[in-house]
Amino acid sequence: MSDQLQPRRPLRLAVTTPWYPGSNNPFAGVFVLHAIEAVQSVDPGAVEATIYHAEDWPTPIDPVFSRVARWAMRTMTDASHDARPRTVREGTLHRVRVPSRPGRGFLRHAEDHVAAVRRILPDGTIHADVVHAHEGLFGGLVATRLAAPEVPIVVTEHDTRLRKLLSAPEARAAYGEILERASRFYAVSEMLADQVRGYVPMLAHKVEVLPNAVAFDALPMREEQVTSLDRWLYVGRLLEHKGVMRLVTAFAECARTRPRLRLTIIGGGPLGTALQARAEELGVADRVSFRGPVAHEEVQRAMAEHDLLVHLSERETFGMTLVEAVSSGLPVLATRSGGPQETMAGLRTKAGRLIEVGTDEQGRDIEPVVEAFAQMEAEIADLDLPWARAQLYDRYSQHSVGSRLLSVYRELASARGEVEKR
Repeated sequence: MSDQLQPRRPLRLAVTTPWYPGSNNPFAGVFVLHAIEAVQSVDPGAVEATIYHAEDWPTPIDPVFSRVARWAMRTMTDASHDARPRTVREGTLHRVRVPSRPGRGFLRHAEDHVAAVRRILPDGTIHADVVHAHEGLFGGLVATRLAAPEVPIVVTEHDTRLRKLLSAPEARAAYGEILERASRFYAVSEMLADQVRGYVPMLAHKVEVLPNAVAFDALPMREEQVTSLDRWLYVGRLLEHKGVMRLVTAFAECARTRPRLRLTIIGGGPLGTALQARAEELGVADRVSFRGPVAHEEVQRAMAEHDLLVHLSERETFGMTLVEAVSSGLPVLATRSGGPQETMAGLRTKAGRLIEVGTDEQGRDIEPVVEAFAQMEAEIADLDLPWARAQLYDRYSQHSVGSRLLSVYRELASARGEVEKR
């Protein structure tokens, strides 16, 4: 049989990531899942994916208890127990627990990720046609240290914490090692790409922008456009930099003269108790619902049931939640926190409003939020979410992003094959 008549075997794609949806956190790393699905949707059967998810698990601060917890986790992540591969819709998933030790430092913890994944590999090496690492320091270091020497590596940086992660010289040196090894290095926004270039200026030429893929087909547009903004929704981690204190405080002020206003908060995090206390303090506890972390499918249902997504973060690398909201017909009120002004570029007020990031540590600088909300209420008839969705589809659909990724995978795998023939 000639080569032309032989069926092409699937390209073996290995994915390394510190984030992936699971029972411990069903919303974590949905964008990694969507990237795999995007490639597979372009040419079904073209890619055979194996995902290596090194999942952080906290341990006690006390060193003795921490040591006991680490021993227990290592026992559970033995290849014969927790880390046995499981078949998922997008491929084969290996999930391995990585103990998070207080005071360990980011680079040493990234090296713990490497060690944890190495233990579940038969020969300590990742063999594939291409490795795609999501998140630069953690997923990138796993790929750089464990991929077979001839295997090309693609890295996608998503992380909002670069300033903190790369504060130590040794972490920046390791990041340079990752960039040097990568055949392609992408950031999900121009803002994030500029940050990476600033930390590793000698390799700035290698940094490109490739946005996250958004599963538009799983986000049906509501049949009728919103006619009121009474039901607010927040989706994300309950962290200080996410602006959640400002959110609850602004909601309470807006709700003071609007008895129909309600707020649903989806997500978990260390500020959960403090947010409930703030709602009690401001007299709106009975109008704020805390739902905790939920599966991505439930987030999509919540978007269809609410009238406005409010997201007041200090920094965002992309703004996936905003894109998904607009695509489902949910207008947004968000901050110019990096990624959002790129993802929302050109939509004007057809999809909502962008305001400046808050500066008050207690989240009490709410005037811009209150004012923007009042403007949106007054001009609600000017919203055009179907038009906005069409603009976003052209930029971020799984077909658009997946086509680019599949082309890169094939190019790199083909180049590797040519080298091996020589």
